Amino acid sequence: MQVLRITSYCGIIACSIGAIVFMLHVGRANKSYFLLVLFAVWVLSPFAAGIYSNAAARHASRHVQRIVYIVVLMISLISVSVYARVSFQPGAKSAFPFLVTPAVSLFVLGITLILNYVSSSRTSKTRAP
Repeated sequence: MQVLRITSYCGIIACSIGAIVFMLHVGRANKSYFLLVLFAVWVLSPFAAGIYSNAAARHASRHVQRIVYIVVLMISLISVSVYARVSFQPGAKSAFPFLVTPAVSLFVLGITLILNYVSSSRTSKTRAP
């Protein structure tokens, strides 16, 4: 389990760095630093939520930990893949994926955490004497 947790954390860090690099590459012609900072915060928000989810999962059952670590790693890899594709695709609408991908990532992570919380609370109620 520790290998999966470490892999998830390393994936989050590497993918967040990649996401920022791709965002800066796409936004290199933008003159507004304020807009770039806002985009950076928005693009990094799913990775920050992933770090928080991984930390919170340490107090959950092993099954829940495994699911959270895998979902966070998959969200990180898919997000940076979307950003890489946009970054290297000439003439594409570049802002849309940087707006939608974090929202979808946060939604999927939120649903995963809610479902794991519900399933773990049901399990703990059935185990109680």
